[in-house]
Amino acid sequence: MSLPLAGIRVLDLTRALAGPFCTMILGDFGADIVKVEPLPGGDMVRQWGPFAEGSAGDKTGVYYLSANRNKRSLALDFRKPEALQALQRLAKGADVIVDNFKPGTMAALGLADAALVAANPKLIRVSVTGFGQGGPYGEWGGFDQVAQGMSGVMSLTGEVDGQPMRFGLPIGDLTAGMWAALGDMAAIRQRDQTGQGQRVDTSLLGALVGLLCVQGQRSLSLGENPPRAGNDHPVIYPYGVFRTGDGLLNIACATDGMWRSLCDVLGLQALKSDARFADHAARMKNRDALRALIEDKLAAKGGADWTRALVEAGIPSGPIYTLDRVFADPQVIQEKLVETVTHPTLGALPQLANPVKMA
Repeated sequence: MSLPLAGIRVLDLTRALAGPFCTMILGDFGADIVKVEPLPGGDMVRQWGPFAEGSAGDKTGVYYLSANRNKRSLALDFRKPEALQALQRLAKGADVIVDNFKPGTMAALGLADAALVAANPKLIRVSVTGFGQGGPYGEWGGFDQVAQGMSGVMSLTGEVDGQPMRFGLPIGDLTAGMWAALGDMAAIRQRDQTGQGQRVDTSLLGALVGLLCVQGQRSLSLGENPPRAGNDHPVIYPYGVFRTGDGLLNIACATDGMWRSLCDVLGLQALKSDARFADHAARMKNRDALRALIEDKLAAKGGADWTRALVEAGIPSGPIYTLDRVFADPQVIQEKLVETVTHPTLGALPQLANPVKMA
């Protein structure tokens, strides 16, 4: 059985991370990705370290490796007219063209929507920008941490009494790429029905605002600015990070039934009838006192022992791994979340696999 996007040709004019992550997803699902990079240096992230070194001493930035599998490569000098003519010819034969330039750059390359559609009415044009195609910030360059700050994500992240913190990964870039890939697939489906292409737009800002979830709804419905909760769940308790006899453990009591089971596992049965801990709201209000009681019991054994006991009692829990332990974990291995491919200069190259499994 062929991959679902087999036969779809994508002209990839993206660089850095959001756009390349989008086209990598499309390539994982079978699309033919032709990535065009500008001479002389190519995609800017080729020069971003740290670097993996091949047997011949050549170096490749791991940032570039992380978002550019399943692509064919072409380098053009965009300053030369013949290079722009080549781009325009490629666009005529493409099903999808993806860019993450500032608004107006595609037109400067001779790839304005009107010209593209005139030459190829079925073409789907996908753009990822920092802040959108118009408005007061439309001309601003978009970088992940700036979007994290302006989306409100940083205001929700970090210690309760600390400063706002960035997410540990470039979450704005990654989610913008995922939204763009999702929009593109929807546009391909609609084109199958109508025969017409269309424009798909998203932005780093929009991608993150679209993830605000319950915290965003608290603001919209209740007028609240939710405070940072550190490693605790913002509205449920006990749900967060707790200290055991040999390190930290995540425990997630999402229901009152799980709370009662936790009391049984820890030998804290008396707390089930304690009015201070009667429901999530009460436990949130008195969480400092409750944390001390829980961690006093957890200190008797290590995290692995507690994980087994809690999971057996129906309470989701688990360790907090560093990445070396993640990639050595038997469940990660069983789920094939890392795949080794052959790189032309680096040889055997382990890479993060697409986590979507299809028959």
